[in-house]
Amino acid sequence: MNPFQRITQYGAEIIQAYSGRRRGDLEPHLFAIAEDAYTAMRKEGVGQTIIVSGERYAAPFWLEVKLTRVL
Repeated sequence: MNPFQRITQYGAEIIQAYSGRRRGDLEPHLFAIAEDAYTAMRKEGVGQTIIVSGERYAAPFWLEVKLTRVL
């Protein structure tokens, strides 16, 4: 794997693919969870929480940045 190559797993086209879809419609992905939480929040009018954890600080932080971009 080239460390300088852009990762397409979290690109705009993937965000668009999961937008408006329910979890289970496509392969499991962080954006599917985000879409479910956002949809539930709008439908039920109740805040949602997504817990992101990991062994190192950088990975969870990076995923939080990606989630914020989606929401």
